Amino acid sequence: MDSAAILSGLIFLGMSLLGSALILASVRFLKEDPAALFKLGRYGIIVTIASVVSAICVAIGLRLDSRHSESYSRGKEAVQKIWGGEIRQPSPAFTYAVLHTENFTVEKTGEEKTRQVWRHHAANFQAQSVKVNLRPSIRKKGLLFYAGYELQYESNYTIRNTDKVVRDFTFHFALPDQAGNITGFSVSMDGQVAENDVNFSDGYTWNGRLQPGDGKSFRITYQAKGSDAFTYGLAETQIEIRELDFELLSGYKDVRLPDQAMAPHEHLEDATGSQLRWKASQLITGQNIAVRFEAPGNWGKLAPRLFYYAPLALFLFLGTILVTAIGKKEILHPVHVFFLSAGFFVFYLLGSYLLSFVPVFVAILLALLVSSSIVIYYVFLIKKDFFMRRMSALALGIFQWLFSLAFFFPEYTGLLITLASIVCFVVLMRQTADIDWENKW
Repeated sequence: MDSAAILSGLIFLGMSLLGSALILASVRFLKEDPAALFKLGRYGIIVTIASVVSAICVAIGLRLDSRHSESYSRGKEAVQKIWGGEIRQPSPAFTYAVLHTENFTVEKTGEEKTRQVWRHHAANFQAQSVKVNLRPSIRKKGLLFYAGYELQYESNYTIRNTDKVVRDFTFHFALPDQAGNITGFSVSMDGQVAENDVNFSDGYTWNGRLQPGDGKSFRITYQAKGSDAFTYGLAETQIEIRELDFELLSGYKDVRLPDQAMAPHEHLEDATGSQLRWKASQLITGQNIAVRFEAPGNWGKLAPRLFYYAPLALFLFLGTILVTAIGKKEILHPVHVFFLSAGFFVFYLLGSYLLSFVPVFVAILLALLVSSSIVIYYVFLIKKDFFMRRMSALALGIFQWLFSLAFFFPEYTGLLITLASIVCFVVLMRQTADIDWENKW
């Protein structure tokens, strides 16, 4: 018998013994205190109510997440068609032609012959110096925002014949993919306006012969419009770049690097945006230079997270109320707990509909006001004392208001929720420290 089977058997045996011990202890406990069964049943009903409400909140969150994804995708497609998409600028190609002799078979006769064909081989760049400036231009579709930008592209490329023989070279700069309205496309060669290619509809191409050691320099600039991401394609070239200097300026501060993207050597952020720089010598890479960003104020992705945290918020809220009620000998019937849970649930139900009509922050604020007012009103209706009302307001402020608003600060959400829970826990300890808990349950 292998060790996995033995381990599984031991785990099953241990769980069986533990279950048997719990059953025996429960039977003995109920014989000594029959009323405990009634109490356990009451708490079981309360837990069931909270679990059902929590499950409904999570289900609404899943639906919201799906609805947001669908709406965002439709809006993004429309924005990219009108404005511009995720611009991808391929790295230019620098190749030279070599005459090769190859064997082939004549299909009709089966005769073996030879022929000469020209093949292009990739040559190395002496230098690529690129400066990209992405000026934000937020695009709005319905209640959603999209990270549009205006691209200013400036580049300098240096090529050279590093072989010891004369060769015919081709330099080709392709137009960017998914760019909207490319304007101001200009090319200069060795400091003079390039006149060899006057049609830029398929990019720019230079063909010429270079002596050993001779070279050319090209300066290419243009403006375009895009959104969400920018990529400079290096992965497909697999050539050596003797000196690479790539600088990217963005008015967006939330700049992220996609998977498999080259990490920058410098990444600075200030009030005006972000500055990233890639520098390398003798570079051969299979990675692209790429960035992604999101429009500030677009909280659609964060809204469903409020609903995913609903079980935690509801259980902490009800736990605070129940401990307070038990300590003060206040009777909370499961029906009371049901209405308190329903009032708490109003925030999630109303918020899920308001999100379709007003901005996210406004929707959450209105839903919080309505829900909290209902809960406080119900606590007054069931005629609980001032301490119960105060603790109910405190629990609402922490587990509903602060929990919800914390998600608008993604970097500090976990910290804010933790600190708020600790504060409520300390307050509850202080208010109940003098209570004799014996027989309270």
